[in-house]
Amino acid sequence: MFATEKQRIMIDVKLFILIFLISSLSIRSQVVDVDREEEIRQATERLLRGFAEEGAEGAQYILGNRYYSGDGVEQSYTEAVKWYRLSAEQGYVPAQYMLGWCYLNGLGVEKSDTIAVKWIYVSAMQGVAQAQLYTGLCYYNGFFYEQSYTEAARWFRLAAEQGSDGAQHNLGLCYLKGQGVEQSDTTAIKWFRLSAERGNAKAQCILGKCYKEGRGVEKSDTTAIKWFKLAAEQGVKEARQMVGMYYAYEKQNFREAIEWFRPLAEQGDADAQAVLGFCLVKEHGAEHPYTEAVKWLKLAAEQGQAEGQFMLGICYAKGYGVAKSFTEAVRWYRLSAQQGNAYAQYNLGICYKKGYGVPKSISESVKWIKKSKLQKPSR
Repeated sequence: MFATEKQRIMIDVKLFILIFLISSLSIRSQVVDVDREEEIRQATERLLRGFAEEGAEGAQYILGNRYYSGDGVEQSYTEAVKWYRLSAEQGYVPAQYMLGWCYLNGLGVEKSDTIAVKWIYVSAMQGVAQAQLYTGLCYYNGFFYEQSYTEAARWFRLAAEQGSDGAQHNLGLCYLKGQGVEQSDTTAIKWFRLSAERGNAKAQCILGKCYKEGRGVEKSDTTAIKWFKLAAEQGVKEARQMVGMYYAYEKQNFREAIEWFRPLAEQGDADAQAVLGFCLVKEHGAEHPYTEAVKWLKLAAEQGQAEGQFMLGICYAKGYGVAKSFTEAVRWYRLSAQQGNAYAQYNLGICYKKGYGVPKSISESVKWIKKSKLQKPSR
């Protein structure tokens, strides 16, 4: 299935014509009937397969893609690999990368990191951005190659300069941490911004953190929240948490914070459950009764979340959404205090001082109040 140089030239000319025809026919197919469209599809498929069988590496690669995605043919990774291999062995760079990818993930072939790295490296050397990104990751983590931040940064840069948002994000991290390059917050921001503007969620989140901290840029909560929201919309948990914390503790907008934390709480995140419970206590009313707050605080507290335990203790001490019980309040204060929560330590000390839920004990009271004063209280 390999062609001579003269045959290849002729096949390449035919393939160019085929691609032109496919493009033209795809436009025309928008205005022809379904039967005619199917005739067009079958005709182009026959031409493509014919060129591939004659040894046209470009056609082999395209046919491999068809089988990989099931586009116009029955999906088959085995067939995809067959055509990728024929194309790759003729030096067709995109096919080399895809063949490596299939070996890396065990798609249509037995998984082999060694063979995968071989083909991915070959394509990386010839400028495939995704292959360069993967090679950089291998050097960064010490997979298959000796660990080297310098080499990682070099490969990330090659891919980043081609517009790979993943590589731009990773190169930004290298500059932020001074790994393989001279540390530079300003240069890190440059690459994070390029990646974030291409829609990379991780870059959007870290760019938000840089604006929040004023690292490499002028501090701006407004800009930070803009980037956090974009990342959160793509499912970045940390970004959603940052937006929620901003509304809860800096803006005191508990209603808005509730909307940001609820999805995380529903996924079982104990920290989100605790903050959601706190916000619901603050926002209590007909729409958000204390019982709803207690529900989330209990879920957090039972997972060992210290702030949730402290807030649940508050609810028992005040009778918010539960029967008032200093005994229960002390139980939850103690669990939180033992984890170092300064507010819980202080309240536990007061309970011992006044005999709320426990026998009075000045020594225990002093012990816990002293512990609370030795640390800066958490929120």
